[in-house]
Amino acid sequence: MVVNELKDGIAANDVKISAIEQGSDDTWLLIGGVVVFLMQAGFALLESGAVRFKNFQNVLLKNCMDACMGGIVWWATGFAFAFGDVAESGGGIIGVKYFFGVGAAEAYTAWFFQFAFACTAATITSGSLAERV
Repeated sequence: MVVNELKDGIAANDVKISAIEQGSDDTWLLIGGVVVFLMQAGFALLESGAVRFKNFQNVLLKNCMDACMGGIVWWATGFAFAFGDVAESGGGIIGVKYFFGVGAAEAYTAWFFQFAFACTAATITSGSLAERV
């Protein structure tokens, strides 16, 4: 009787510890994603300061569009290609799961973290084209 109660208590504590671990992992990913996403603003200011006055609005709009369009593309296909289940595709090189966010409810914190990096990478590369295109 006492042994069964102890086993039940240990199992309940394991569930609580698992929930705390998952919550702290999600919090860490969200904080990291927000910090990386704030780099968008930093790059916008850097690039707008590096161009002539007549072009700074174009650079700011480009950076906003990088974040907006990057989010849409990452949601529609990017996350699925990068993190979808490859085993379901028969050993292919891209994933076949999570297109348009379908089935990605358990991975939204990972989605946001990777989205921040994808958009920042697009902003860095497109920043080299300021005043040139």
